[in-house]
Amino acid sequence: MSSEARDQRRKAAGAWNRTQCPFVVRRNDWYYLFMMGWSSEFRTHVLASGDPADFGKGLAREVTVLPASAAEIIPVAGQDYVSSLQPDYAGIRIAPLRWQPADQAGAH
Repeated sequence: MSSEARDQRRKAAGAWNRTQCPFVVRRNDWYYLFMMGWSSEFRTHVLASGDPADFGKGLAREVTVLPASAAEIIPVAGQDYVSSLQPDYAGIRIAPLRWQPADQAGAH
């Protein structure tokens, strides 16, 4: 299959058919779905919903995008951390995660 045909197939599949490494976190009354797209996309989309079984269609409920691959949230002593594969896939990196209300988040 040519790379052009592969790209067309990926676009036709839509966001949900290309989800990898989904991870759901509950924070207060909201659920957050962390998901990445194709492996070559080094980013994680974060969607929010009041219902853990319904994050809508596509990326309609996206609240932010993180520069992370295969992200997971790790709570330690009241602080949340986000993990990510390193860009060269040679290990994992971890950083503190700061939750920010939507009205202070700027564009999202």
